[in-house]
Amino acid sequence: MTGSSATNDHVLTTDGLTKDFRGFVAVKSVCLKVRRNSIHALIGIPIGVALALSVGGAYFMAVYLRAYKRTSSAIAATLESTRAHTAYNALIITLVAFAIAYDAVH
Repeated sequence: MTGSSATNDHVLTTDGLTKDFRGFVAVKSVCLKVRRNSIHALIGIPIGVALALSVGGAYFMAVYLRAYKRTSSAIAATLESTRAHTAYNALIITLVAFAIAYDAVH
């Protein structure tokens, strides 16, 4: 955040933000203004998300392999893994919708 440039309309303001790690420039000259009462997402893969993706991937692979072992059919195993993934996505969408609705009320 640059000094006192954040006004009542913005909760975060950057101007020319640059971040390097021992000479490797990860972010260069980023200008960003985040308005109050708006929803924003910064896309990246922090370590926690990478771990969650790894664990989720391992689970869906285990579902696939278990179904393949049971049926000896790649199609049946793919369908079983797809069902598990669809249920997982439905759960995540429900949780996000609940969080958005809760935030709108409070």
